[in-house]
Amino acid sequence: MYYSWSKAFLEAGKQRLAGDTKLYGYHTKSVPDPSGRQDERGQPLILGYEIEIAQDEAEVLREIFTWFTEGVSLRCIALRLNERGVPHP
Repeated sequence: MYYSWSKAFLEAGKQRLAGDTKLYGYHTKSVPDPSGRQDERGQPLILGYEIEIAQDEAEVLREIFTWFTEGVSLRCIALRLNERGVPHP
């Protein structure tokens, strides 16, 4: 299920999120209101967030999916990532 969701984001290039959500493999960038409206603090009004692919994290995700499709257990995948010092989200 997660693979098809991620694949959809990769194919779409950029999508928008409703909130500032951290997705491993992606960075979010705020989208200000183009009309220049401001919030109650005088800051630019944020309409949402765009998703940009984080290439270094995306490569780790590709490895995880490859290992999983090869039959590597989730525990072994976690051990491999920990041994390499890959930070968790």
